[in-house]
Amino acid sequence: MEGVEQSRQGLTCIIPKGTSKLRENSFLVRGPKLFNSLPRHIREFPFDNAILQQQAVNNFKKTLDEYLTLIPDEPSSRSEYTKYMTGSTIYGDTTNSIIRKIV
Repeated sequence: MEGVEQSRQGLTCIIPKGTSKLRENSFLVRGPKLFNSLPRHIREFPFDNAILQQQAVNNFKKTLDEYLTLIPDEPSSRSEYTKYMTGSTIYGDTTNSIIRKIV
């Protein structure tokens, strides 16, 4: 599979190299980063060939939804919101995105 590699962290997408902020915010870069930020058990979700494809997709969606409910989504900019702002972008901006700067 092109653009995907198997490592000790499991299945991950290869992130294209880019230097501009515009490229960093493109789907080509953010999509793989988002996929790679998912836990291994979701990235390598086993699709059972014995069941219908739609049922397998629904099982994956349920697993993904269960994971996403654990992530705080607080769009308010009040002071208590900052406790969820634990990540940083490659430019040093504070963020609550599940895509984190990998140091």
